[in-house]
Parts: sequence; C-alpha cells; structure tokens
Amino acid sequence: MSHLDANALVLRLERRPEAIVMLVRQFTRAGVAWRPTDASGQPEGWSVTQILAHLADEEVEDFRPRLLSTLRDPAEPWLPIDPENAAIERNYQDVPIEKSLDRYVRERQESVRLLKGLRQPDWALVHMAQWGPIMAGDLLASWVAHDILHMRQIVKRMHQLARLDSGDYSTSYAGEWKG
Repeated sequence: MSHLDANALVLRLERRPEAIVMLVRQFTRAGVAWRPTDASGQPEGWSVTQILAHLADEEVEDFRPRLLSTLRDPAEPWLPIDPENAAIERNYQDVPIEKSLDRYVRERQESVRLLKGLRQPDWALVHMAQWGPIMAGDLLASWVAHDILHMRQIVKRMHQLARLDSGDYSTSYAGEWKG
C-alpha cells in the first residue's frame, strides 16, 4: 500500500472553500436556485443552493465526525445519515446561499483545525460500516474527493445555465460537455 500524504489532503481540504466560494460567486441569485429538469419537467439534480447546504451538513454530520470517531474508536457506531432526505426535510432549496456558504466555510475551518491537531493518527484503523470495512485514510481521501465531485456538479450547473441563457444560439463551438 502506498503512503497516504495526509498533510497534502488536509491542505486541499483547507484550500477548497476558497475555490468553492469563487465558483458560487459566478452565479446570479436566480442561477444558484436553478435546478435542471428531466424531459417531463420534473427537477433532476440539485441546485447550487442545495449543494452548498449539503456541503455544510457533510462537515458536521458525515466526514468530520466519522473520521474522528474511527480514529478514536473504530468500533464506535456511526450515527446514520441520509443526505437525499436531508435535502428535502431541511428544505435546502430555501436556505439562503450566503448562510450555507458561511456555514460551510466556518465548519470546514473547524474540521481543518481538528485535523491539524491530530497527533500521529493511525490512518489504517478500520471501521466496519454497514456496507463493509472503511479505513480512516479512506475517509480522509474520500472527503477531498467529495468536494471535487460537488465542484464538478457546480461547474456543470454553470454550463447548463450558459446553454439555457443562450436561447436558440448554440454553444457547440465551445466544445462538447462530457460527463
């Protein structure tokens, strides 16, 4: 197994909010609330507003507590989470984007502070999740990847809105969106 560069991963976690805030600031108020729809006109996928509320919740309810729990006591049960239902139950769509951005940045700063305060963590500690074993190092790496997946989702919304706002004009000269 190759070496986990925890310092590099934590640095990415520390710097990621700056990139996400920069992306979100590119949207209009209507743009952050816009959701794509399927062929029948039903919402399909999250708005940027929902993505940010989700990212804030993930800091508090998922990655940070689960990683710290695994490092502290891998046998300790994790509290269940349901991100899809949380988006509905907590009405993410109506949470002001500024509130979610501020909360995400503040909670991420706390996460980074706690991660930097760890003394010789054992990244190989394994928690037996309901779907199988997961190591503390897996959680750290997945946390960084999770940010990137949502950044890609935000950029996809930018592209979708550019196409939508173009009306009958084509964006094909720019190249094809894949993914």
